[in-house]
Amino acid sequence: MKQACPTSPLFSFALVPCLLLLTGLWLHAEEPHTASLQEGIPWLDSAAKAAELSMAHRRPILVYVRSARCGYCDLLQKNVWEDRRVGAWVRTNFIPLKLTREAHREHLEVLQVRAFPTILVFSPDLKYLTRIDGYVDADGFLTRMARVVPGALEVADGDRQLQRR
Repeated sequence: MKQACPTSPLFSFALVPCLLLLTGLWLHAEEPHTASLQEGIPWLDSAAKAAELSMAHRRPILVYVRSARCGYCDLLQKNVWEDRRVGAWVRTNFIPLKLTREAHREHLEVLQVRAFPTILVFSPDLKYLTRIDGYVDADGFLTRMARVVPGALEVADGDRQLQRR
């Protein structure tokens, strides 16, 4: 069987049912949704809730996938997610969702996560937009995301200018 590539129609075809399934699961959840506030980014821990909010607010979903024993994940946390420019920009432009290797193994298989950390972006209608496999610094993250969300660099540069004052 041919392996699906993240940019192929097969990947999107395989991913959409998974995300729709996750969206439906929140209807039957017995526990309320919880989000962890970490360094200013309100990471959701429910893919279904992220999909619901993304559709309601028409903002893309930023999926951060990490593993508990991942040194590069820790670097990404410190150098990217804790960066004020990135934090403000993520809160403004995305519905942030964090998945972990330990708690979401079956979802990571569908998303074809093979490296940690991995960052994926999905449109509000749950279409795959882009991914970053492995570590990237704050400037690299903003540059890559500027291809998906116009204005990323302007927002980041504006915040950088405010910090210099």
